[in-house]
Amino acid sequence: MVRKLDEGETVPFAAHLEELRQRLIHSIIVVGVLFFVAFAISDKLLEPLSGLMREHKLVFISPTEAFFVHMKIAFYASLAVSVPYLLYQVWSFLSPGLLKEERKLAFPFILGSSIFFGIGVSFCYFLVLPFGLNFLLGYGGSIISPMISASAFLGFCMTLMFVFGIVFQLPLIVIFLNRIDLVSVEQLASFRPYLIVSAFVLSALITPPDIFTQVVLSLPLIILYELSIVVINIFGKKAKEIGGGSDGKENSDNATTDSSS
Repeated sequence: MVRKLDEGETVPFAAHLEELRQRLIHSIIVVGVLFFVAFAISDKLLEPLSGLMREHKLVFISPTEAFFVHMKIAFYASLAVSVPYLLYQVWSFLSPGLLKEERKLAFPFILGSSIFFGIGVSFCYFLVLPFGLNFLLGYGGSIISPMISASAFLGFCMTLMFVFGIVFQLPLIVIFLNRIDLVSVEQLASFRPYLIVSAFVLSALITPPDIFTQVVLSLPLIILYELSIVVINIFGKKAKEIGGGSDGKENSDNATTDSSS
């Protein structure tokens, strides 16, 4: 069993490695159990994805490809379902190094992260993939006929869906960094031009080569960032609050020096 450390408790480095090993084992067991459940219904999991191909059919070009496709979809499904548990394990491992006030963010962080991950995956499935695939499959025109292998198609869809799930974590990451006094709303606002450029560069690297799909990824990223700034501006910490402690100490030292002189 993994023992939860108390705040301020110090343990040897080897104990941290042992705790990490135990949490990894627990995570693998959970994903493994869910994998076998998902493998039993892998046909039903593949149906929604294959429906994105519309009139085109998926093919497999090697005797083992169809079997491994079922294994892959079961693995991806088990990984997606276990996201809340995996986040809990990560938080539990990191929480001893956080303050008591920061530990209170555990439940909202895990719940919010799971919800935003689901929103990102759904956004990709219902909006990005249909338009992206329609553009890519129609690019061959009447000259080139598509014959997409099931393995390549599954890898393409899962990569995009997980990328969108991770990208939609941006508001939580920004809000968390603000709550632990690492960034202020003023710093986030000043970083806005770099974020806009980075969003379009990132979307160009990880999405299909069409303008629509790239914009569909970059715009939510920018909107989520702006939403994070609005939320932090209302409920978060300003620069003077984050740096207040050091400024106050500096002013106190200056006052002490002036009085003694």
